[in-house]
Amino acid sequence: MRDQPSQEWVVKEQMQISQVKFRFKEKSPPSQTTSDLAGIMQELYDHRMLLSGPATIKNEAMSYLRLDNFRMTIVSQDFPDSWNQKEKWYGTEYKVEKIPEDFLAGMREAFESKSRPAELHLSHKNEFIPTRPEVEKKDIE
Repeated sequence: MRDQPSQEWVVKEQMQISQVKFRFKEKSPPSQTTSDLAGIMQELYDHRMLLSGPATIKNEAMSYLRLDNFRMTIVSQDFPDSWNQKEKWYGTEYKVEKIPEDFLAGMREAFESKSRPAELHLSHKNEFIPTRPEVEKKDIE
C-alpha cells in the first residue's frame, strides 16, 4: 500500500463500509450509550463527530498503520496450543501474549522490503458496497 500511489477508491470503500455500519448499528441501552459517549468525549473528536467519530474511517487512517501499534488475532477451532484464559459468557478459551520478537523482525523486514509475494496485493473494487442505503418501503395490505 505504501509503495503504490494513493488509491482513493480504497479509502472511499472503507469509509463507505464504516458509514453503513454506523448508520445501521444496533441500538444499545441508554446507559451504555451514555457511558460510551462519556469516554469518547475524553478524546480529541470535533463535537459534531462525537456519535460517528469512533465508528467511521477518515482519510488519515493510513498514517496509523505501523509496526509498533497493532494487535494480531489468530482464530482457529483447532489451534494446537494450551489456552490459559476463558471468556466469561461462552467459555471460549483463549490466550493473550506478546508477539514474538523474531516474528516482528520478519514483519519489519517484509515491511521495508520492496519485493512482495504476488499473493499480497490490494483487493479489487467491491461493487456490492451500498451507495444508496435508503430503504424503499412498499405498503402491503
